Amino acid sequence: QQRGDGRWFGFNPSILALKRAKYLDRTQYHAQYYNNPNNPGEEAIASEYFQYYNREFVKKLDGVWCYNGKPLAVFAAIDFAFSVRKTADYTVLVVVGVDSDGSIYVLDVKRKRTNKTSEYYKLVYEAHLKWGFKRIRAEVTAGQSVIAERIRDDIRQDGLLLTVDSFRPTRSMGTKEERIHAALAPRYENRSIWHYYGGLCEELEQELIMQNPSHDDIKDALHQVVGIIKVPQKHNKKRRSTVIYNSRFGGVAA
Repeated sequence: QQRGDGRWFGFNPSILALKRAKYLDRTQYHAQYYNNPNNPGEEAIASEYFQYYNREFVKKLDGVWCYNGKPLAVFAAIDFAFSVRKTADYTVLVVVGVDSDGSIYVLDVKRKRTNKTSEYYKLVYEAHLKWGFKRIRAEVTAGQSVIAERIRDDIRQDGLLLTVDSFRPTRSMGTKEERIHAALAPRYENRSIWHYYGGLCEELEQELIMQNPSHDDIKDALHQVVGIIKVPQKHNKKRRSTVIYNSRFGGVAA
């Protein structure tokens, strides 16, 4: 146990040190003796890579979402969960915006526990109306592909300009944790992902830091959406050209 002053007791420190030395995997050591499946000294993605933007600068200008006046291409992903048990994972929808420099802004995170297709679609529908993304990725298993198809049917009925990108990972892509780390770690280390302060971004950060988080649904949805983003092109101002008109016929002189 840990006292209020931060000191641990219940084991002799010398004996505990000997036991710790026998573990090649320190994560197993912390799980065995501290009931913590994570090694505090080893963060999956270091918190020093987290950086933040001011949500007040996210505004819609002439029908386009912008950050500090810079246009954003907006994308989304949804991670389905079937159970409504208190210990089950959540169904999570993540919306991101990417600017012409490749900076990715986590714009919105929504989550809930449900096993109803209508609730899945409601998450998608409301997020689409707000953010206007035209593509959303959904990682599907055999059962989840039915949900994705039902959402497509509802999208067609409501006339939404939205495409559902079904993604089915293969064994050759590695485990889910390996896929998530491969997709997100380089981007955080390159300082290309930005969070907003508070809210579910705090939950996202805990999932990213821990080796074995109790839930990984938010970072799972984030890794899915970065798989479909496309960096928008920079718009260069066109030069004004001098046009010489033919004085006799009114056409443009060659």
